[in-house]
Amino acid sequence: MTNLNFSIQSYYFSLLLSLFPTFGWSQTAESSIDTPSKIANLTVLLAERWLVSDSHFDGKGEIRDNLVEYGYYSSLIEVEYALSEQLAAFLHFPFLNYTYSVTPLSLQKEAIWKTGDPEIGMMYNFSPGRSLSVRAGLFLGLPLGFYGQGALSTGDGEFNQMIKLEAGSRDRSFDKDIWWTVYTGINNRTLQYAEEFVFGAAGGRQLIQEKLAISVSLDGIKAIGDSNGAKNINPQSLFSNFRELLNITPQLGFQIHPSLQARIEMGIPISGRNIFTNPSFGLSLFWQNEIL
Repeated sequence: MTNLNFSIQSYYFSLLLSLFPTFGWSQTAESSIDTPSKIANLTVLLAERWLVSDSHFDGKGEIRDNLVEYGYYSSLIEVEYALSEQLAAFLHFPFLNYTYSVTPLSLQKEAIWKTGDPEIGMMYNFSPGRSLSVRAGLFLGLPLGFYGQGALSTGDGEFNQMIKLEAGSRDRSFDKDIWWTVYTGINNRTLQYAEEFVFGAAGGRQLIQEKLAISVSLDGIKAIGDSNGAKNINPQSLFSNFRELLNITPQLGFQIHPSLQARIEMGIPISGRNIFTNPSFGLSLFWQNEIL
């Protein structure tokens, strides 16, 4: 694959750069659109993503200062493996996370190094080989990260299940590839966490002799139900109950090799509830190859 096509920022970092907990994801717009000509098309994304926060959205959506400065750095791998022309398996694994908090007055710092919550999933393509790709899938978020009562957590401690539907297409304009993807889904969270409605769209195009590409994604999450009396609400966290966010993510990609791409990206929160307000950043390497 020589094209530069981009992810819609799966996982909750889709929201604060695919956000760190999970709501289901699509590895790349290309893998959503293109049906492999051979079985077992493999794509791998290695990424470093981070967020430093001094403010948050409260339960009413107002911006408030944090009591402490909070930082989160995640090293992760995302894999999509096409089992056939219609069925693909997914893995998202934040294998090393560093999170810290600093109290402004005392400058006392607390920090932990832990793994995050991995996600596994399957997606089925209803329209292989067609210009419009339509896929549906099931994703499972596994509570293997560290869950604490304060901001120093790398997971939310609950087992969640996401049902997701997405559609996408690709075309050429002025001899350059252009592509778009839209998706929606429902995330069922356990342990008295609210269910969530998720949605988003992304689009991009190639530039400069197909060596450079740009894309922009808009991703949202909306909690379902009434938060009055709800437990596990912590606005100074990525893992709060009844969190909501609308996020826009511009991304720039560079073609290093026909099968290797480098990407830089920034997630910009537009609005939210019970979550941080600060932008997040990411660097990644994306590799794709047909192995059979």
